[in-house]
Amino acid sequence: VGAGTTTGVTITSSNVTVCVDKFITTLSLPSATIGTAYNQTLVQTGLGGALTWSVSVGTLPAGLLLNASTGVITGTPTAVGTSNFTISVTDGSCSATKTFSIVVACPTVSISPAASALSYVVGTAISGINLSASGVTGATYTYAVTSGALPAGVTLVGGAISGTPTTALASGTFTITATSSIGACTGTAVYSFATVCPPIVFTNTTAPSATVGTSYTLSAGVTGNTQSVVYSVSPTLPTGLSLNTTNGAISGTPSAPTASATYTVTAAQGTCSATQVYTFAVIAPACSAVVLGLASIPNATVGTPYSQTFIATGGTTSATYAFTTAVSQLAGTGLTLSAAGVLSGTPSSSTSITFRVTATTTPNSCTGFKDYTITINPNPATSIDNSLVSSVKVSPNPSSGDFNVDFGTINMAKSSVSVYDAQGKTVFTSENNNSANGNLMTISLDKFANGIYLLEVKTSTGRITKRLAKTN
Repeated sequence: VGAGTTTGVTITSSNVTVCVDKFITTLSLPSATIGTAYNQTLVQTGLGGALTWSVSVGTLPAGLLLNASTGVITGTPTAVGTSNFTISVTDGSCSATKTFSIVVACPTVSISPAASALSYVVGTAISGINLSASGVTGATYTYAVTSGALPAGVTLVGGAISGTPTTALASGTFTITATSSIGACTGTAVYSFATVCPPIVFTNTTAPSATVGTSYTLSAGVTGNTQSVVYSVSPTLPTGLSLNTTNGAISGTPSAPTASATYTVTAAQGTCSATQVYTFAVIAPACSAVVLGLASIPNATVGTPYSQTFIATGGTTSATYAFTTAVSQLAGTGLTLSAAGVLSGTPSSSTSITFRVTATTTPNSCTGFKDYTITINPNPATSIDNSLVSSVKVSPNPSSGDFNVDFGTINMAKSSVSVYDAQGKTVFTSENNNSANGNLMTISLDKFANGIYLLEVKTSTGRITKRLAKTN
């Protein structure tokens, strides 16, 4: 009995049928490829009539079918691997079997664009690199970086490589693997790349001076590719000025003068950068005349609170003013001048002084001044005139009755004289004086008890009191 031949004995109606020389003559089946149509006809010998083909043991590769009438294996394989199976064929009386193997393999998967050297520029967006793969008919593909790495800032989504490189790299490689949806067949492509820094050129290379109190703008940005550029400056800019870290503009309103200095602005794009040095000063604005607005100020009175506010105009735009005077000029008067320009206080002594008020602006220290005269008048009700102390004399004192008051240089006729007892009762006034002789006045206390009395003399400039002692 030959190999691959099945013989048997079939007993039918006392007849004996001997099945010999019945063979499947196909020696082997060729390999198949995922996604590629497969067609192979099985051949037998010795069997006649209508044949029936079947897979009696195992299974065909996924995607393949056996035609039971023709013995043709057709279809498109969908899975990789080796399938072992037994084919049987029968004509109804006799049959034959044979075991086969079909190896299903992946086709070559190619990726486009093909492996190549790529060049990227830091800060410049990659314009759509779209990968596509082929090899497995009817399949879709997924893509992954399986070794190496894409440039920093660049991603692979689906089959698209996109993004904006952020880091300069002289050389690098990455491997893309494409995997088919049918059979999970793969193909790879290795790409080399270099990421270079873009030219970073500053728009302005010089800077004008700034002026205190005036808005200032300097465009320190770069030309060309400005995507993802971050700016910084060193050292710190003058007070009132700042750097926009996004567009590189230096702007603001400086508040104080500064000497000429250098400031380095850095434009960084990932690991790429460029610097520009600017030298400028903050200058004070030109001064206009500072004018004190009051032509004169009112006089003051001893013991009476006083307040007068000075005003100033001119100097610089939006100026504020600080007012000063020489400390010695107001010393001893009881008055002070605040920085806000308020002359205030309670005068303590009568005098007449001339003092200078100076107004100084902020910013720029523009100045202006004016001299003012103030007279501090005595308070007749409370002031003691020193001239009375030395001019008015009383004798005898103590006295048994009459006291002679000599007014000296004081005009007695323009004076008011009163005498009070210890309880404050008035016992004498100049109105009932009958013994006036020039500037000499006699005060008689004959009718009053012994004791201490108070003499009060008032003039237009002040008053004085003296004690009178009446004795026996």
